[in-house]
Amino acid sequence: MDIEEMMIDFLLNKANNEQIEEFFGYAPHGFSREDIEDNLRQMPDDVFDELVNEFGLPMDGVKL
Repeated sequence: MDIEEMMIDFLLNKANNEQIEEFFGYAPHGFSREDIEDNLRQMPDDVFDELVNEFGLPMDGVKL
């Protein structure tokens, strides 16, 4: 599973409201996989890397 898929899985299944707000930059009232993918496409790499670290996802993209 690549790191983007891990991020999507985390946001859909494990993230709390604060983490979801951190990812989107606002508090969405319901969101879909497509919303996450759209946000990822627009996100700078350094911001993505920061969120990966903040959410505790492995930086190498390998799910342990």
